[in-house]
Amino acid sequence: MSSGGILQPFLGGIQATVSVILTISFGVVFSQFGLLDSDAATKISKTSVKVLLPCLLIHNLGGQLNPETAFEYVPIIIWAIVYNVLSILLGRLLCKVFKLPRWTIPAIAFNNTTSFPLLLIQSLEATPVLSRLVGPGEETSDAVTRARTYFLVSAVVSHALTFGIGGGELKGDDEDASQNGKDSSSSSSSPSSSSSEQERYRDDPSDEESSAPQTSLLPSAVHHHAHRLHRGTHAHTSRLLARLPSPISTVIRAIATFLTPPLIGGILGAIIGLTPPLQALFFNPSTEGGYLNAWLTQSIKNVGQLFVTLQVVVVGVKLAEALRREKRGESGTGTLEWGPVATVAGVRYIVWPAISVGLVYVLAAKTNWLPNNPMLWFTMMLMPAGPSAMKVMVLADVADADDKDKMIIAKFLAVIYAMSPLMTLAVIGGLEACNAAM
Repeated sequence: MSSGGILQPFLGGIQATVSVILTISFGVVFSQFGLLDSDAATKISKTSVKVLLPCLLIHNLGGQLNPETAFEYVPIIIWAIVYNVLSILLGRLLCKVFKLPRWTIPAIAFNNTTSFPLLLIQSLEATPVLSRLVGPGEETSDAVTRARTYFLVSAVVSHALTFGIGGGELKGDDEDASQNGKDSSSSSSSPSSSSSEQERYRDDPSDEESSAPQTSLLPSAVHHHAHRLHRGTHAHTSRLLARLPSPISTVIRAIATFLTPPLIGGILGAIIGLTPPLQALFFNPSTEGGYLNAWLTQSIKNVGQLFVTLQVVVVGVKLAEALRREKRGESGTGTLEWGPVATVAGVRYIVWPAISVGLVYVLAAKTNWLPNNPMLWFTMMLMPAGPSAMKVMVLADVADADDKDKMIIAKFLAVIYAMSPLMTLAVIGGLEACNAAM
C-alpha cells in the first residue's frame, strides 16, 4: 500500500470528520448565544426521530428499493442484528471485568447510527475518495444516495433492537435525544404497558386536553372527537390485551416494542419500493405516471432532508447546555476517569472498525455471500464504528443517577465526539479493503 494511495483517503477522511465536528460546533454556538436551549433541542430531536427520520426512510427506501435489488439489503439487516447484539454482550462483559461505570454498557453497545454516518458520507461525497467505489456509468451522487439508504436500514434495525432487547439500563427515547428522567422512570416501572406504547401516548397533548398550554388549530368538534377516538382506542386495546392469555399478551407487547416510528417509516418505504405501481406513482416523472412525485414525494423529501443536519446540531446544543450547567456548579464536581473513555473509544474507533473491515473484506473477496457492490461493502465496514449514541444520557435518567454522574456522562460525550477524527482510520481501512476486494 503506497503512501500516495493512503494520502488521498486520509485527507478525505479528515475533511469529512472535521466537517461533522464543525457542524456540532454550530450547535454549541447556537446554545452559547441563546438561539437554542436544551428544551428546544429536545423537541427538535424528538420531532426528528418521530417525523423527519421516517420521512427520510420513506423517500430513500421507496426510491432505491426494488424487487431486483432487494437482496442487497439482506446482508445489511443480518449484519446490523449481529453487530448490535455482539456490542451489547461486549459492553456488559467489559463493564463486569474491568468494573466500569454502568453507563459504559450503552456507550459501548450503541453507536450513533443515523446522523453521524449520514453526515460523514455526505461530506465524503465532496472529496474524490468515493470515486473508486462508484460503478461504471454511475454518478457519485447516485452511489452516495444508495450508501445513505444502506445506513438508514442499519439504523432502523439498531433502533428496533434498542427497544426490543435493551432492558432497563438500555432504554432510550430516540437515537440522539435524552428525555426527562421522570418520564423515563415511569415508563420503566410500569409493567402494564411497553416503553414504546408509553412513549407513543405520553407526548400526545390530547392526553391532557383540559390543561394543554396550546390551543389546537383543528375545529373544536374535530379535536374533541379525535381525542375521544384516541382515548377509546387505547382503552379498548388495553382491555383486549387483558383478556388474552398471558403468553399471547406478552408476545404481543414484545412485538409492539419494536414498532418505533423509524421502523414504521422503513416498512412504508419498503412497501412502496417493492410495489412497482406504487413506486411509479411516487417516483416516476409526472408525464410517466408519477402523479404524486412533484408534490407529495417532493414534500416528503424536503422534510426528510432536514434530519441529518438538525440531529448533529442538536448534539452540540445538548453538550453545550450540560457543560454550562457544570461550569455554574449546579451538579457537583464529578471527575471523568480516563479508563472508561479509553475503553469505549478503543471499542468504537479501533476494535469494531478492525473487525468489520476485516470480516467484510473476507466475505467480499473470498466468498459469494455479498453482492458485487463496493459501496455496500464500504458502508457495512463503517456501520459498527463511530462515537457513542447520545442515548447514554437516557441511561442516567432511567437509572436515577445523581447530577454528578450526569455531568460526567456529558463530559464523556463531549470527549468521544471530539475524538471522531479517529474515524479516518476506519475510512482509510474501508476504502483500501474495498479496493483490494475489487
